[in-house]
Amino acid sequence: MMELTDDYLAAESELVALLEDKVGELRKVYTSVDLAELKQRSQVTPAAHVIYWGDTPALAAQGGAIGHVTQTWIVVLAVNLRNKDAAGPLLAQMIKALSGHHVSLGNLVRQGAPKPTFNAGFGYYPLAYEIKFRTKGAKP
Repeated sequence: MMELTDDYLAAESELVALLEDKVGELRKVYTSVDLAELKQRSQVTPAAHVIYWGDTPALAAQGGAIGHVTQTWIVVLAVNLRNKDAAGPLLAQMIKALSGHHVSLGNLVRQGAPKPTFNAGFGYYPLAYEIKFRTKGAKP
C-alpha cells in the first residue's frame, strides 16, 4: 500500500494527464470542485471533468498516527446531446485508460458512480474510481 507524501490531491493532475494522453478525442479535461459548477460552466465538448469526491478514513493505529484512507475521484464525460452517439466509445476509452492504472497514491479501482444526468443539451456520464493509501503523522 502506498503512503501519503506531500500532496493529498496529487491524483487530480495525474488523472488529467492520463485522460489527455490516452483519450485523444477529448477536446478538454477540466478540473471541477463539484457537479454544480460543472453544469454551470461554459465548456467545449466532448470533455472530461475530474472531481475530488471525498475520502473515507478507516483503520487507525498507534493513537491515530497511522491510518488508511480511501479517496474517491469522479471523472465525468460531458457530451453535447447532438453528438450523443460519441458517449459510448469515449466512455470505453476512458475506462480502459483509467481502470487499474497506478497513480502516485495507489491503484485506481473502479466503483459505482452517480447516475448520468442531462441538462441544457448536454449529457454527463460519471465514472468513479477509488484509491487506497496509508497516512502517517509527522514524527515529534
